[in-house]
Parts: sequence; structure tokens; C-alpha cells
Amino acid sequence: MVDPPPPRPGACLLPFPEKFHAAVRFVEGLPDGACGAWRSIGRGGGSDGRRRATHRAPFFADDADVLSDDAWLALSALANQATRGPCAEPRPWAWDGAAAARWAAWSELGGMAGAEAMRLYVRVLDDESPGWWLEVVDGAPAAERPPSAALAPAAGPAWETVAAAASPDGAPCARYEHATALLGASLLVAGGSAGGRPLGDTWALDLESLAWARLSAAGDPGALPARSGAAMLTWRGRALVLGGHRARARARGAPAPPDETDVWELDARSGRWARVPTAGDPPPPRGGHTATRVGGRAFVVGGESRGRTTSDVWILHLDTLTWRGPVRCTGRAPAPRSGHAAAARGRFVVVAGGADGARVHADVAVLDTETLEWAAPAVVRPLPARAGGAAATVGDTLVLAGGGDLAGPVTATVGLDLTALPLGPLQWRVLATAPAGAASPAASEGLALARLPATRALLAHGGNAGRLHSALALLRLPEEEGGGESEGESGSEGSAGGSPLPRAAAASPPPHAPPPAAAAELVLMRRQLGSAQAAAADAEARADAAGAALAAARDRVASLEAAAADAARAAAAVDELRAELEHYKRAAGGGEGGGRKGGGLWRFVAGA
Repeated sequence: MVDPPPPRPGACLLPFPEKFHAAVRFVEGLPDGACGAWRSIGRGGGSDGRRRATHRAPFFADDADVLSDDAWLALSALANQATRGPCAEPRPWAWDGAAAARWAAWSELGGMAGAEAMRLYVRVLDDESPGWWLEVVDGAPAAERPPSAALAPAAGPAWETVAAAASPDGAPCARYEHATALLGASLLVAGGSAGGRPLGDTWALDLESLAWARLSAAGDPGALPARSGAAMLTWRGRALVLGGHRARARARGAPAPPDETDVWELDARSGRWARVPTAGDPPPPRGGHTATRVGGRAFVVGGESRGRTTSDVWILHLDTLTWRGPVRCTGRAPAPRSGHAAAARGRFVVVAGGADGARVHADVAVLDTETLEWAAPAVVRPLPARAGGAAATVGDTLVLAGGGDLAGPVTATVGLDLTALPLGPLQWRVLATAPAGAASPAASEGLALARLPATRALLAHGGNAGRLHSALALLRLPEEEGGGESEGESGSEGSAGGSPLPRAAAASPPPHAPPPAAAAELVLMRRQLGSAQAAAADAEARADAAGAALAAARDRVASLEAAAADAARAAAAVDELRAELEHYKRAAGGGEGGGRKGGGLWRFVAGA
């Protein structure tokens, strides 16, 4: 019998920098063997690459590993960066492998700010040892925090757990900061982070059978290079991944990550990824950014690049895969940030939250994609600061789920009324609250969120709720939460005839089926999804026909213009011939008259 997983330890409510110092105390208190081979070398410890601590909080499994070698190296480098600044020490001798590894890890951080290093230190430790703080912080575990009193919860919508069907491929491992999008009748999940390492597998959830299918595993030919914090979008049946954080260390002989925001495309039938060439100057490498599609353009905003957060804007033209940027935008640009949420409503891209080091933002910024002007709208009820959330638009409402602040994950899913864009006033309100104490995507940082087309339903997956998980949850908003879908408000798209993705093999019924009401709602959603896919395919076919007619008309105009130019050149040649003929006529007439009137040379020739 398999033991149930230990309970989630809750959230550490310490602010920064106290939270960082508590994390350092925890790591320094671990025995040498629990901190990986690099710390053990030269101190009497072993070097098997991963060790176990001798002390445990109640929520740790008996055989749980505390820190891997990679994690300890990262923590050592981040601690030095936070307390001593950028590396200025000379490179150690090559024979001292442990010291050389620590020096290299510290040097790679470059000029990263101390506050950002503190935040990342705690983040790595949270991934490796959830609940570490219970051993170094006085007091009992903190309970889930209620929503802000300024945002009164609204009765009605609630997040419902969706149980996936059993599948021969299994299911994705627990993760956060993964990329996701809807393609046809499947939810794609790619990459992410687990155990302090980026992931490189790709999965598809069939919305008909609710079964997972693994499209590729890390290391497979055609697998997506491991990454976290990437952005995924779909365009005319294509799934594209933009950028993401790559592993600092790589296997011997492996190619170095590109020094740019790379673009990868999924072959939906084979499940293989391929890097696609782009034109123009690409953005620097980055992760934690957003890529929001508005028509045929993807707007990439912010993220963390080369150890620093940014708020720059880049545009990828999806028809030609041509980059443009950084774009010069007018107005009041938002502060640099990563881990923010963004979604489109018509011509506007709305950005909310995010973090810059130990500072978590609560503001809202609006980018007009036609005029490229930023606006900072007035907000009646400000949003409590959060980063690591995910957003989607439903009618005139921006729905923001998950995320957290310096104290841990938040449970309130909030909505922002967008009817007064771009200047406001706008108003936040609570739409639903995730169950306290449960591993729910809606109460997690780094979750993935997608809107089901032609519905007012949102599907969330995975995240970090104090511990990583791979749960699915569904939120159905009532009719008054918004109307139909507008251009650009969803990054997903459908195609007629169902999903082109490989489906999982015949699956057995889920061990815990959704409630009857949820099952009926899913059936309705599938029907609406099929209708939306057919309508989208019909519209795309009409657009293709119109494009072909326009191209033919342009060819005809070009042909007529060429014929007109040839005719003009012929007319000019005729005019030149006429002028030359008149010249010859005048010359001939003048010569005959001179012969008859005699004198000079003609008299000499005649022998006169």
C-alpha cells in the first residue's frame, strides 16, 4: 500500500530580508551529507551527488532528499551575491574542483541585484525542501490567508477539481512555471520547473477523454530543450514557444543555449519540436515574460534577462516570424518586472502584477497596440500585490488566478472590469476563492491558465502551492461575467475536425469522476468547442480565399502597369521616328534647290 503524501506545510509569512536569513540558517544547519557532494568534498563527506539530512520536519517523507549538488551550488552562489555582491575573487586552481564549481556558479550571476538574489535563494530552497522554514521559524504553520478585506468575496463561482483519466503514458510530473496553450481539442503543457531544474517534456490533455498523452520526453529526438518561464501561443494551427530560462550547467558536448529569445514550433502530428528561423533582431534571452497575441502579432513584455528584470516591448509578426524591437512606446511604461500576468482585450494588452527582486507589484498597465502607448489607468480597488499568477480575458473581465506575494501563495481569483479601458477607472473584485489547504492551481504560484473557447470557463493546471503539484481545476463564470470572445483575448485556437494531436490510448474511467454537474458542463463545452472550431475554420477558409483573390488582382494590376509602360515606350519611339523623318525631308528639299540655282562646287562638277 502506498502511503499518502505528507500534508502541505503552509506558507512562511516572514518578509524579506528576514525570510532570506531564515533560509540561510536552515541550509547552514544541515549536516554536510545533506548538502550535496560539492560541500562534502574535502570535509569528510561522501560524493554520491545527493544526500539525506538527519533531521526532518513532520511533512518530509522519510527518504526525502534535501539538496542536490546543483541546488547547493545555486544556493552558495546566490548567498554570496546577496551578501557580498558580484564575484570579484580570482579564479581558483583547476585541481580544486569544488572551489572552481562554486566560483563559476557565482560568476555566472554577473551584476544581479542583491534583493533579486535573496528572492531566488528562497525560491530554490522552496523547490528542494518545501516547508523548510518550520525548523527555523518560531510558531505553528501559518493558515491560508483570507482575501484582502478590500476585496469582498462574491458568492457563486468556485474552482472544481477535474480528475484526469488513467492513461498508459501516465501524467505530467508536478511542476510550475510551465508553458501552456489550447490547440484544437487539446491542452498543451511544455517544460516548467521541478526540483530546481528546468523540464523538457511535452504533454497534451485531450479535452474529450480527459486523458494525458506524452508527446515527447526530455532527451528524446525532437524534444523541446529544457526550460522554465517560457511563453506559448498558437497561431493558425501552429504552437510556438518563445524563450524561457535554460539550465546554467549543461552536459558535456551539449550546445550552449542561444543568446536570444529563441522560437520553437511543435509538429502536432509527430510531437517533435523544431527551432524556427526568425528575421529581424531578436530580443535577448529571457524568462518570466509574457507573449500576448493580438491579431497576427505577438507582444512580448518584460521578463528576466541576463540577471535583470526589464519592461521592454518586442513584437513578433507571426505571418513572417519577423522580430521588431525594442519598440519605443510613449506614455508611462510600467516598472521592470517578471512573473507578471498579461492578457489582451481588443487592441489592448493588460499587464498586472509581477516582481522585481524582493519587490512585488500591484499595479495595472495597459498597452495600446495600435498607437504603442502605455497607460496607467485609475484603479478604484487596488489589487493586492502578487507575482507568478496567470490571466485570461472573459468578455469584459480580466481574470487573474494564482500567484503570491512575499508571504506565500494567495487563494483569491479576482476579476478586473475592462469596460473603461484604457484610462479607467477600473475595479477589482473577488470571483472565487480556492479551497484552503488544498494543492489547487488557483492557490499556486507559476500555474498555467487557459480559457476554453466559446465558453466562460477557465482550465488551470499545476503550480507551487507550498509544494509542487500537477492538479487540474475548472472555473465556470456566470453569464454576467462577460460576453463573447473578442479578437486577441485568447491565445488558443481551434481547428475543424477535432485535435490534430496524437491522442492517448483507450483510457479507463477516472478514479474520481467529476460531479454530474461538472460532467454535463464539460459535454456542453465540448459541443461549443466543436462549433467554435468549425466557425474558425470557415472564417479562415474565407480569409484564405479573399487573400488569394487579392493576390490575383494585384498580379493583374502589375501586368496592366507593365503593358502601359511598354505602350508608352512604343509611343515615344514613334514620335522620335516622325521627328527624324521630318528632318530628312527638310534636308532633301534644301539640296535640290541648291543644285538648280548653281554656283560653287556644283558648277565645278559640271565642268563650267
